[in-house]
Amino acid sequence: MNRLTSYQDLANAHEEYKPLLALRKPDAKSEDGRIEFLVCGDTGCRSIDRLAVLNKLDKIIKDKGLEGRASASITGCFGFCKKGPIVKVFPDDIFYTEVTEDDVEEIISAHLEKNELVDRLLYRNPEAPDTPVPHERDIDFYRKQKRTALANCGIIHPDRIEDYIAAGGYLGLSKCLEEMSPQDVVGCISESGLRGRGGGGFPTGVKWQAAAKQPPGKKYVVCNADEGDPGAFMDRSILEGDPHCVLEGMAIAAYAIGSDQGYIYVRAEYPLAIKRLGMADNPIGLPEDIASGRGLPVLWAPPDACWDEPCMYVMAECSPRWRGFRTSARDWVFGEGKFRGNGPSLLLRAGGPFPSE
Repeated sequence: MNRLTSYQDLANAHEEYKPLLALRKPDAKSEDGRIEFLVCGDTGCRSIDRLAVLNKLDKIIKDKGLEGRASASITGCFGFCKKGPIVKVFPDDIFYTEVTEDDVEEIISAHLEKNELVDRLLYRNPEAPDTPVPHERDIDFYRKQKRTALANCGIIHPDRIEDYIAAGGYLGLSKCLEEMSPQDVVGCISESGLRGRGGGGFPTGVKWQAAAKQPPGKKYVVCNADEGDPGAFMDRSILEGDPHCVLEGMAIAAYAIGSDQGYIYVRAEYPLAIKRLGMADNPIGLPEDIASGRGLPVLWAPPDACWDEPCMYVMAECSPRWRGFRTSARDWVFGEGKFRGNGPSLLLRAGGPFPSE
């Protein structure tokens, strides 16, 4: 796609790409009989042969000459990992569970030739095991859920910025830049009641206001995408399923506090998240370190204490195995340009050599 240089460019792109998601909207109808198969593409389903399911869908569609009637694509986590691999069929919003490569031909035949469902792959609520449940909205696990942060996961292709723009992506950032002052953005976040999801529940507006009030100078937006606690929000699901929303949120935060540089802390144990972030950051020119393959994050178990704003300092203080890193990182965090070596780059940019003694 061409580089977008104005709000009008983005608005035009949004209208151009909206048809990409037309069949995935609630109550959507296919006027020409076209259907879409969406396959969960996150780490959980990848570990149980999701790729084999997707490849088989693509192969059969191509072998039977059905490209004009059907397509298959990956998407972010549907959330019900226990029942993966999951395949959804749009526009009827059919929800198939525990799908294997051997099931694919039956699914395609049922939907494109017989106009029927594959009952044995439909979910059964434990209270009514004999009754198949075709739609996600009627599954007890989902019935009371309202997805907000994960709204695009299970809908868009995480590697395609066109899908994200079709879903309204970057329109929020554009509104901030076109219609709001930085303080207006901070006020909006404060009034929203948004809070951190890492365990501490720290009010986001308070954090942004504190950063915005600091004297002019270099400021950084740090996305702490670590997750180490049972019951904590799973950042990995957003990074893998909707990476552009992370980047858009960071850009809005940067505008609000007066920053022009950001870092994302992500574990080496999340190679798919790193890959998706790499694909996401190229179109809008974020730092190349995460995308360019300069090195994976150091393999270690970070402390559970790094929940909220002291992330960079806490991570440095709790890393005694990095000789010479404690003092240099602390100096860098609390006084730009006072550190020796490149310890913070190693920690937060996901690559680079160890700092010297």
